Amino acid sequence: MSRLQTQPVKERSDGENLSRVFSFMKDIDWQVFGDIFLIRFFLSFSSLVYRSNFSLLIDQNFGVSPKIIGYLISFQGIISALAGFCTGRVSKFYRDSQKELFHSSVLLSLSLLGLTVAPSLSVLLLCLIPLCLSTAVIRVSSSAITIGRCHPSKVGAVTGFGQSIASIARMVTPLIAGITQEISIYGPGAMGTLSAGIGAGLAGHMLNSVKHKPE
Repeated sequence: MSRLQTQPVKERSDGENLSRVFSFMKDIDWQVFGDIFLIRFFLSFSSLVYRSNFSLLIDQNFGVSPKIIGYLISFQGIISALAGFCTGRVSKFYRDSQKELFHSSVLLSLSLLGLTVAPSLSVLLLCLIPLCLSTAVIRVSSSAITIGRCHPSKVGAVTGFGQSIASIARMVTPLIAGITQEISIYGPGAMGTLSAGIGAGLAGHMLNSVKHKPE
């Protein structure tokens, strides 16, 4: 009898948690956060769609061994780790998260374009460096912009929702990457470049809007 009584309580608790999520989405001021969330989606999607089939792309483009592909993946991890130590200095240099986001998104677009049309492994290796650096800077600058716009009492919730945008992009990436690769071997890279270009354009528009905003 006690089990039957406690089960509905648990169901109500789960339902309340789910309702809190949807109610929070309704409470978000999309006029304030809509542009930065959209930028984060396009920029996250751009790098994910290229990296989703990275091993297959390298194999088809250059015909290298799995050992070389493993070295390239490890190289990305090392550069990404080193880039994490540089993000603080980059932020100090810019002192403007929106300008930092715009420039890093442009760098991401150029990196993906270079990776897509890279004629050799050496060129691809060079293009991986700005790719890893720009993604690290984008992650920091976009989070700084998001936090700067929200009320202190909602920083954790808004930041968590912003992080979930990358999860949404990661969820749709494999399907789109597979479709574009069926069309062309350069499909994922072209799609990533286009997505990064859209994100860079939105970041530039956001930067100009702030510059021309009356004080």
